[in-house]
Amino acid sequence: MDLVQAQEHLNMSSLGRVITQVPVEDLEFIWSQVKPQIEKALDGSYSSYDILEYIKQNRMQLWISWNDGIEASFVTEVCDYPQLRVLRWVLAGGSNME
Repeated sequence: MDLVQAQEHLNMSSLGRVITQVPVEDLEFIWSQVKPQIEKALDGSYSSYDILEYIKQNRMQLWISWNDGIEASFVTEVCDYPQLRVLRWVLAGGSNME
């Protein structure tokens, strides 16, 4: 499954929930809602400022799970290797997550 197919798959609705990538141009409108979720998931490798800047630079991607409000936030990064392109899961945070 390539990156476009993965995004199309994640954009499908399941049980009223929608997982979608947040466009960079919408980041300023949603950041205050996802920042607390992201900060809970940080392990010291990055700060929330680092994550925000990497998303703005298109080095990382922000995804949200939506169901009557934002339930969870996910951050991914596309990593290119000589023979392979992978989507790396950086962190996830939200309600009902430990």
